[in-house]
Amino acid sequence: TNKPPCDSLYSNNMMDYNSAMNALTPCQIGVIHRNLANHSFLKTTVLEDYCVSDPNFSIDILQGQDIVWNASRNLKGDVIVRNGGKLTISCKIGMPQGAKILVEKGAKLTLVDAHLTANCDNTLWDGIIVEANQLFAQSVDNLSGLYPEHGWLVVNNSTIEYAYMGISAGYSTPGTNGVSGGAVISVNNSKFLNNRFSVRFYEYGFQNKSKINDTRFECSGPLPGFPNNDGSYSFVSLKEKKNIWLSGNTYVNT
Repeated sequence: TNKPPCDSLYSNNMMDYNSAMNALTPCQIGVIHRNLANHSFLKTTVLEDYCVSDPNFSIDILQGQDIVWNASRNLKGDVIVRNGGKLTISCKIGMPQGAKILVEKGAKLTLVDAHLTANCDNTLWDGIIVEANQLFAQSVDNLSGLYPEHGWLVVNNSTIEYAYMGISAGYSTPGTNGVSGGAVISVNNSKFLNNRFSVRFYEYGFQNKSKINDTRFECSGPLPGFPNNDGSYSFVSLKEKKNIWLSGNTYVNT
């Protein structure tokens, strides 16, 4: 804005000259958080209570909400984009071990110039799960602009790293026959670095709108928690899929 809210005779900001200097602006608080997170010496003074996921700190993006995150943060739990909700991330997000980002059917997650990584060294976060319904085609609802039976993930110029499964398009329930494939995934000009699995597509019998273009997949060494110095298991996994577009991608395993 042209004139900051605290720019007046009655400001109580610490940087002003008055008798009530006891407040910080959101931007000033953001600078403090950024320095604490990015400077190695200062990080030793921060309590790292965000290394393991805590269900009490789950974040819900609700139906009808259209939320934008453009300031870096270290989260403590899951992020769930509910049916009818939208979340755009354009910053660095740290995730604790065992935490995931869930995109429900009828919801949309957009990553633009984003960087998703693990909060702490020697840990992996769970990754992004995009819900789907393998019994329905990927049809857009004209009113909401969303896919009622599928989650929607758009990734542009972003990085996803140190996840167990970077993106799961649909899901498989371990130990059962519960497979639900589909989901609409669009990835362009991005990076997947040091994930156990980068992108996995499950069975889906309809035509699929998903595509991955001009994206780099890389494993540069062993991953935490796996024996024998294991690294990435797969970059892109396809199972009984139709017409998923893969173009101009690079795959590097060093």
